Amino acid sequence: MSKKSRALSGKRFEQSSSIGRFITFSISILIVIICSTLGYMSYMRAASTIQSSVSELLLAQAKAHAQSIKMWNEKIAAELESCAAKIRVRNMVWVEQKPALLEDKERLGYYNIGVADLNGNVVYIDETQDTVNNEKFFKDALGGKTSFSDPVYKNNQLIIYLATPIKNEGKQVGILVAALDHKKMNDMIAGVQFGKTGYGYMINSEGITIAHRDTQLVIDKDNTVQSAENTPELQGLAILEQKMAEGESGFGEYKYKGVAKYMAFAPVEGTDWSIALTQEKSEIFAGLNSIRRNTIIMTIVFIALGILFAFYISKTIKTPLLEVQKYAAELAEGNLTRSIDTKRRDEFGAAIRALNTAVVSFKNIVTNIQKIAQISEDTTGALNESVEQVAAGSEEVSATIQQIAEGASEQAKDAEIAVNLTAELGKKLDSISSIAKDTSDFTMQTSSKSESGLKIVTELESNFVQSSMAIEEVSQTIKAVTEKSASISNILETITSVADQTNLLALNAAIEAARAGDAGRGFAVVADEIRKLAEQTAIATKDIGGMINEITSVIRQAQTSMANAENLMGNFTLSMNNTSDIFKEIQKAVNDSIKHLALLIEQIKEIDKNKQSVISAIENISAITQESAASTEEVSAAVEEQAASMEEITASINELASMIKELSEATKVFKV
Repeated sequence: MSKKSRALSGKRFEQSSSIGRFITFSISILIVIICSTLGYMSYMRAASTIQSSVSELLLAQAKAHAQSIKMWNEKIAAELESCAAKIRVRNMVWVEQKPALLEDKERLGYYNIGVADLNGNVVYIDETQDTVNNEKFFKDALGGKTSFSDPVYKNNQLIIYLATPIKNEGKQVGILVAALDHKKMNDMIAGVQFGKTGYGYMINSEGITIAHRDTQLVIDKDNTVQSAENTPELQGLAILEQKMAEGESGFGEYKYKGVAKYMAFAPVEGTDWSIALTQEKSEIFAGLNSIRRNTIIMTIVFIALGILFAFYISKTIKTPLLEVQKYAAELAEGNLTRSIDTKRRDEFGAAIRALNTAVVSFKNIVTNIQKIAQISEDTTGALNESVEQVAAGSEEVSATIQQIAEGASEQAKDAEIAVNLTAELGKKLDSISSIAKDTSDFTMQTSSKSESGLKIVTELESNFVQSSMAIEEVSQTIKAVTEKSASISNILETITSVADQTNLLALNAAIEAARAGDAGRGFAVVADEIRKLAEQTAIATKDIGGMINEITSVIRQAQTSMANAENLMGNFTLSMNNTSDIFKEIQKAVNDSIKHLALLIEQIKEIDKNKQSVISAIENISAITQESAASTEEVSAAVEEQAASMEEITASINELASMIKELSEATKVFKV
């Protein structure tokens, strides 16, 4: 073995010995990346799932609590409206209103209650007075709407004012104002609690806190949106509360005093209030700590197993590679007499057996080359003489073929011009055909849309006929209700008359009983009771009469609206009939267009068919001409190439003879 071969073998051995470390390192890095990636992805997916669930849950709870506040508002408003509907309140006589309002205060638990005139001057049942003409709740009530105020801190007490219009015979005569204890509403918000850190609060459209578990914030009218202008750490919360103030619902994240929190919010329908539910992020994601710990443990275990597996794979690969390396070094020195023995059944065993087979084949090739080299030396001399004779004949043939090629080339050019012109005509016809087909398709689509429109118009006509019948039935029902209301009014008049006569008779009876002295005392008591019943009957009949008048007014408005609706339905039915006629005319025009386009397309197809025949014929002529010219040129070129090749062959034969000698010397190196 030479020094060069030993150096090469040593270098390869050094490279092969490092492949084990490379495989171990590569597999270890791959497992670390895979385990870390999977662990991170599972952790982030769990975090994303929890965040999504929390956002949906918090938002649903916020909307549910907003709905509860709305229902509480509606209940309180309905109670105050029922108070304002009493006859003693509607009469606007204070001596009658005060007892009725005192009963309602005790029954409904109001902090205070009173009546305001249309100028905003309020008199409460405790005889205190106030002016509320500039308050929003008074202006809303003056406009006919029951309205709440925001919390007001008054006399060391948080109060919510509630106002509703007082109407008598359909005319607004005053405003009923009630003061509610803010604690009732605040307890509903302060009672919202979930987990250890979750709670709720409520703000108005200006961002002012109106309900909170810390009532001092309500008293101070805390406004985070304004405070954030001077306190940057409140910016995140201020952005969310700004959305609340604008009546939006949603979910967001913010930091308060360095603590990350989630918040969901929803508006309270019918008011400018918005409720928020908030909880610390750390509490929500507390369950992720166990997931992170388990993920880290599993990652470490799999990395350790992966390193052990990498060592095993490295050893399995490195051993056969060293054996092959040693064998290759001997082959490099020309030793073809040795082979490698192996019992492996994997890819390395297959590679070694293939290498042994290749060496045997290479050995046979070297033996054959040595024999061929000897024979080739004898043959090259005779071949050189034959080539010189062929070269002389090729020069004469080349001159004759060149003349034929020039004539064929001119004819091919004329045929090519004809083909180009015909092809251009074909493209124009194809374009016309394509445009006609597209027009036909668009027309078919228009026909389909027209049929769909006509069908929809027909269905609308049917629906409006049914609607007209339904309106007629409602109108008849309202008319019947009007007649019944008139009958009830007549009955009430009769009851009122009877009550007045009963009252008069009870008065006469009391007079007669007084005249009778002690003997008439029992009769006087009975007469007095009858008189009281008659008065109560008169009051009740008056209240019922007032309600009947209001119902009659509403029914008259409904009759007017139904008459207007009948007129509108008649006009709409006429418009629908005109629309239906227009759709029918469109459908007829589209069908005529489709017929004409079909005839145009058939004629274009006939022209296209004839065009193809002409193009095919000219192309055949052109092709034949071009083939003739090309063949002639190819023959000429072939003859010229043959002459050149003969010269090259002569040179190659001489070079081959020299190479055969060198090959014969080189093959003597191998041991076969």
